Amino acid sequence: MKTYTIGMIQSEMTDAGSHWWDSDSLYFFRCRVGEKVYQGPGGIYFVTSEKSPWDSRKHSCRQYIPSDKKIATIGEFCSMTRSGAHKLAKKMADASL
Repeated sequence: MKTYTIGMIQSEMTDAGSHWWDSDSLYFFRCRVGEKVYQGPGGIYFVTSEKSPWDSRKHSCRQYIPSDKKIATIGEFCSMTRSGAHKLAKKMADASL
């Protein structure tokens, strides 16, 4: 089983034509991507944070789907604390299918 890093996820998606990792896209959402990848029987997860002009920085739990080279948001976008998003990412990765 391949062990993913953020760099590997970014590379796979970019090679497949995704614009998710474009610097303009990340800047528009003021997105920061955490380096920790949680991987297990439940999938591959990581945490991002975004800051809107009218609110404080909030975090999101993201799932990388290698077969589609896509990212899904788990739970509500930009709605968690940093620790809450990391706890959810770990819980989801550790979950059995």
